[in-house]
Amino acid sequence: MGRNYSDRVAEYVDSDRMFHWLRLGRVVTCNIQGNYGTYRTSATIKGKWEGDCSCPAEYWPSKHMDALRLTFQMRPRTFVDIDSLVKRRLEKRSQAELVGIIREMVVKAPATLGVLGVKGYEDDSEHDEDVEDQDRGW
Repeated sequence: MGRNYSDRVAEYVDSDRMFHWLRLGRVVTCNIQGNYGTYRTSATIKGKWEGDCSCPAEYWPSKHMDALRLTFQMRPRTFVDIDSLVKRRLEKRSQAELVGIIREMVVKAPATLGVLGVKGYEDDSEHDEDVEDQDRGW
């Protein structure tokens, strides 16, 4: 007998399949190890229900988005608050220190060059979906 939607969401809520929990204003994000890969997931925590998930689900919101919102409701303090982090750790740094931090970030995560407008490093979520589809033979 198949599991219902709530059961499928529950398997992700506050689990080790969710990692890199972040909050920026009204939006929370995380990575989720799904059944066909790792998905980038975001959801609003207040106001209009918005969000996105890189999973191949044909419905919206995805179970990953619902799991993210439920996890935030349960454990809001476990999400890294980007605004607080920037205020505490970056606002008082010198330009040279910030440039060094950006260099280190780019080395660890080259895709961040897309934020700086570097051609070929744009958001590759569409490319990821194409590769995942090819892996499944679609």
